[in-house]
Amino acid sequence: MNVDWKKFFTKDFWSNKEISYQYVHTGNSIIIVLVLLSLNQYFIKDFGFKIFSYVSGFFVGISVELYQWYLKDNKKLEDTIRDLFFWLLGNILGLIIWFK
Repeated sequence: MNVDWKKFFTKDFWSNKEISYQYVHTGNSIIIVLVLLSLNQYFIKDFGFKIFSYVSGFFVGISVELYQWYLKDNKKLEDTIRDLFFWLLGNILGLIIWFK
C-alpha cells in the first residue's frame, strides 16, 4: 500500500467542497475533548482518565477511521490521513479552548 504524497499538495485534494466536510471531524473532536475534560474536572477525579481526556478526540478519530477502513471497506489511505489530520486539529483546538 503506497501513499501518493504528491496528492496532498494538489488543489483537488484540498478543494473547498472536501474541506467543508471536515468540520464534522474537527467539531466532534473538540466536543469530545471538552466533554471528557469537564467530566474529569467535576465527576471523575482519576489521573489516567485525565490523560486519556487530553488525547480522546484523536483516539476517537482513529477508531472511526479504523471502523471505516475495515468494516465499511473504505480503503483510501490519502483520505484517511486527511481525516486524521482534522481529528487531531480538533483535539488540539479543544485543548486550546479548555486551557484558555
